[in-house]
Amino acid sequence: MARWGSNLEKPRVVMTGFADNAVTWEVRVWMNDPWEYRPAESDLYQSVWWALKESKIAIAFPQLDIHLDSAALAALGPRALGLERQSPK
Repeated sequence: MARWGSNLEKPRVVMTGFADNAVTWEVRVWMNDPWEYRPAESDLYQSVWWALKESKIAIAFPQLDIHLDSAALAALGPRALGLERQSPK
């Protein structure tokens, strides 16, 4: 496991902005060895992930619904509606 932290620099959580359907946050930690950045980042993300899971906090991922009007469906044909017959194999 990668190591982070320092007696001089404590970890910090800062709000960095607003995004579509989200408030964004950043966890800032001190690293003595910058070459360990990626493994440390992964460890940190996993720690947050499991802490959220253990606290029964779910992350809602964005969903996209597409609604087509009748003209668009007609242009796409029966396959778009799942009505195309499949021949037996």
